[in-house]
This record gives sequence, structure tokens and C-alpha cells, in this order.
Amino acid sequence: MKKELLHINDLMVRHGKREVVSYFSTRVDQGEIVYILGQAGSGKTTICDVLRGHTSFQEGFIRYEGNLVQSGDTSLGLKGIHFIGQQHMLVDRFSVAENMNLYPGNQGRWLIRKGKEVAKVQSVLKEFGLDIDPYQKTYTLDNYEKHLIEMIMSVVRKSRLIIIDDIFKAYGGTEQREIYRLIGKLHKKGLAILLFGRKPEPTDLIINRIHILNKGKCLRTFFEGNVDEREVMACINYGSEDIQKWKSPLEEGDENKSGHMEVDLPLKSEGRALRVHVESGEVVGVLDSERIFDNRSLEGLLDKGWGYIPNIPIKAMLIPEMSAYDNLVLQIHRRMSPYGILSSSLKKFLIGTMGKETIIPSKTWNQPVQNLLEYEQLIVLYGRWLFKRPPAIVLMEPYMGADELQRKMLKDMIKEFSKQGTGVIIISAEERQIDEVSNRIVRADKNS
Repeated sequence: MKKELLHINDLMVRHGKREVVSYFSTRVDQGEIVYILGQAGSGKTTICDVLRGHTSFQEGFIRYEGNLVQSGDTSLGLKGIHFIGQQHMLVDRFSVAENMNLYPGNQGRWLIRKGKEVAKVQSVLKEFGLDIDPYQKTYTLDNYEKHLIEMIMSVVRKSRLIIIDDIFKAYGGTEQREIYRLIGKLHKKGLAILLFGRKPEPTDLIINRIHILNKGKCLRTFFEGNVDEREVMACINYGSEDIQKWKSPLEEGDENKSGHMEVDLPLKSEGRALRVHVESGEVVGVLDSERIFDNRSLEGLLDKGWGYIPNIPIKAMLIPEMSAYDNLVLQIHRRMSPYGILSSSLKKFLIGTMGKETIIPSKTWNQPVQNLLEYEQLIVLYGRWLFKRPPAIVLMEPYMGADELQRKMLKDMIKEFSKQGTGVIIISAEERQIDEVSNRIVRADKNS
């Protein structure tokens, strides 16, 4: 049985009346890799600061190697835990070898002059495949190389656990792969690793547990061998603790051909429109490389009964001060408003029903939309149209500003419209974006 190194149980951290971390629990055993994921503000750095002793906790307990850790205890760095933060902690004017030997407990012998000490550092660098001169001044290194040096220092210091606080976000793919490669080598050497990050990156690491943090709470824990990447990303982006299985993408030939619609897309030039034929459940891409459409001209689609989501949907179509519930309900039925027209029992019933259909996290229903994360806001808007079931919906540049994993989520939501029989028209200036999800593509130009 593996020895337990770190045990965090029901950790509670408050700043004033606000709960920054709420009853978070995890453990890291000898030789394990544990990954804690969450967006900015989810509480990751607060947990790191608690372990460093820089932030106090109010409830729960922490044990390291079976011993209780008091709130505000800064000594874990001397007891076998090696911390790596977003800002490197090396002394720039010292050499690599001097930095590696600069730590409490080394009897002050950090001003390296002896060949034996330099040879030891050189041997460790070579063991982990780092071609860096131990005499090289630290300020001449790239930032990611400084983080690599900090990770190697854990071996020199004979650490048993490395805690890495969200350093990946600052680097590109090549640099991230170098960092993960070194983490893998350290893990093979027997070190336990506790990682904090914003999203899982492609890696060959065997991760024992993944915790998803959202607003200080652990929404979901995934275990080795039972990790669904799309569910992990759904938790990170939407904060839902009861994630529904995403429906499979629409296969060719599965479209419901029972309905045929003609949607007139107004052009910037007054009095003209591009007529697009769309079947029920079909996804049609409109390539607008010459940008002949704009949001203002397309808003008239709402008056004709079609659905429409502009490329900046939050500012254009949601009321920031109203809750997610009220933003959705007001568009479904004009009589339903935040002014007490609905009974509490009917409201509870509708929230339960609409939550299942729109995948909106239950904890966000009564919060003002302006307090939600960007993709929580976006899913409210998509949910509104999913619930209304328009015969056709037009999406204007739906992938604008989204990263690759967020694009996957948007594609799944587009498939939901298609599955329920709504015809979908996607307008984009990028053919690659619409080609990935469309059954066919229409090219729009100024002569349309």
C-alpha cells in the first residue's frame, strides 16, 4: 500500500464573509499524480497559498506524512514539499549551480566554488536531459527554462512531493511539452506531483485523480481509467456538477427531412437579401468571406420568427442584472417576469425542467447573468433558443474567440439544435469553421 504524503480534508478558506474555498478535500499518495483543474478565480492559487502558509484556513485540517499542519505554517517547504509558483523563485544574479544549492538546511554553502558541488549539479541536469551550463547566470535563461531548473531542484533537495501552481498557461505547446516531459521523468524517479491548471493538456502522464474546482468547490472528481475528456471540459467551462452525456454528433443521413424552410438573410445593402434553403435538422454553412452581412441587418430575423445569435451575444441579447432563469423565461413567455407573476412552486418546476433541457448548472439559475462566467452566459443564451425550438436559427461567427476545446462544446450545442429538428444556418468568414459541422456550404458574395 502506498504511503499517504498529503491529506487535505474539508478545507474552508474565507476572505471576510466570502468563501474562497469551500470544504475541499484531496490526498496525494507516494508516487501519485493528482491534477486540480479550474478557471481563473476557482480557488487553485488559494489552496497553494494555504499549503505554503501564506494564507490561513478557518475549517478542516491538513496532514503531511501523518502530522497535522497548523494554519499559517510556512515550514512545509523544509519537510519534503517543493513548491513551484507562477513566478519563478530563482536569484537571477546567481548561477544555476548556486541557485540549486541555495536553500535552508544546506549550511549556507550556496556560493559554489568547489568542483564537487558543481559536478553534482551537472550530473543531475544531464540525468534529466537539460543541456544547461551549471555556471550560467540564471537571468540569461528563458522563463520556462527557469521553471525547469526549479523542478530539477526538487531532486537536489531530496523532496518527496512537488506542488506546481498553474505555470502552464504562460507557455506555448512546445514549452508545455518540455515541462510535462520533465514531470514524467520526475514521476518515474518516485516523486509525487500535485498539479494545478486551467485545462488538461495532451500528455502521456498517468494521472491518478482529477479534481474540478469551480468557485472554490470541488464539482467533480475523475479517477484513473474513468476520465471522459468532454465531461472534464464541461465541468471546467460550465461549472455543472451533474453533467449530462453529450449526444453523439449528427451522422450523415440522420437529418429529419420533414420540413423545408427558406430564410432570407438581409445584406448590408438595403433592400436585398440572400435566400438560403434549409431542411428541418439540417446545418447549412454560409461562407461570408466578403462580409456582406452584419449584426444590425440580421436582427430583423427575430421579428420573422427565426432564432438568431450574434457574434457578441451577451451584450446584445441578455439583461446583465437579471438572473439566468429570468433571462431565459422572459423570452419564452412575455408574462413570465422577475416581478412575482410566477409562483415559487411553478418556478421550481420550470427550473428543473429547463435545467435538464438546456444543461444550465442549477447553482447559476438565480445569479445575475453579469456574475456568471462567459461560457455560462453563452449557454444561457443557447439554452433559451433550445427551449423555444425555433424552426430555424442563424448563428453569426459562433467560434469567435473560442479555443479548441470550447469549439468542441459549441459544436455539440449546434448538434443539439439539429437533433431537435431546428434548421441551423452558420455564417462565418472562415470556411474551415463551417466545414466541420455543416451538411453543405453556401458561398455568399456581393452579387448574391
